[in-house]
Amino acid sequence: MKNITYTSFSLLILLALTQCGKKCEDINMPYIVQESYTEMVSKQITLDHQKSRIDVERISGFILLGELPQLKAKCTISNSSKYGGNFNLSAKIESQGQELSLSENFYIPANSTKECEITKEINSFSFQTGISISEWDVEAPTITVQVEETRYRNVTKYRMCNTCDLQCQSKLAAN
Repeated sequence: MKNITYTSFSLLILLALTQCGKKCEDINMPYIVQESYTEMVSKQITLDHQKSRIDVERISGFILLGELPQLKAKCTISNSSKYGGNFNLSAKIESQGQELSLSENFYIPANSTKECEITKEINSFSFQTGISISEWDVEAPTITVQVEETRYRNVTKYRMCNTCDLQCQSKLAAN
């Protein structure tokens, strides 16, 4: 009987100690959320464009008046970007074993089209027949612009949590 009484008394003390230690209180519980924000950033972009085929013609000069013949290269360039810039038109022209390189920059405003011409004086006896374009290209400019970008960051926030609440207890155990 003494053992039963002693065991019962021990259980009562143990129960009282565990119940006394369980105090309910409100605490600030941290949690993390992702927030969006915008930021101005510098980006390099190459302007969008379209080009027509290139045409070359020889313009006869008036030697008696001191005007040398000329070669004229023409191409239409459309800047379909929302920014203006300097486009480079270059061409390599061949005739009768001779070669001539042409290159020039043209400023083309945003959403505009421009007829681009490069004219160069040539020797009176050159480029008379068999004129051909061996290579040509339009190089669009790469410019730096400021653009607004959406970015995300983790932010720690807090909410009230009661320690006697089972959900709160599980969140406390997870932390």
